[in-house]
Amino acid sequence: MLILIGLIVLSAVFTFWAIKNDWYHPGIVIPAWIFLALLALAIALILPFYMAISAEIEAFNATKVSLFNAREHGNDFEIATLQKEVFIANQWLAKVKFYNKHFSLWIPEKVMELEPIK
Repeated sequence: MLILIGLIVLSAVFTFWAIKNDWYHPGIVIPAWIFLALLALAIALILPFYMAISAEIEAFNATKVSLFNAREHGNDFEIATLQKEVFIANQWLAKVKFYNKHFSLWIPEKVMELEPIK
């Protein structure tokens, strides 16, 4: 949040400085504002995305524990029910590992330590 406030203040200072020094030109200031707005948006979206992936990691681990407990107690009905969740969790893990190779800033590195559920 401080970075966003800093970017807004920086862009305001830049605009006032450009106007004061007769350097204001729409071809310079407007693209600078657009760039700063997009940068602020990207930074604002990183934290919620990062938190959502972290929550999914915890859900993945919970699915793994649930399946282990069901196998340990020999509950065939629960194992059959969990198979669909295991399939979805493994698909999610494969996608996130792929995206982590390309967008590693937005995805926690913990995801690379996870193994598919067997």
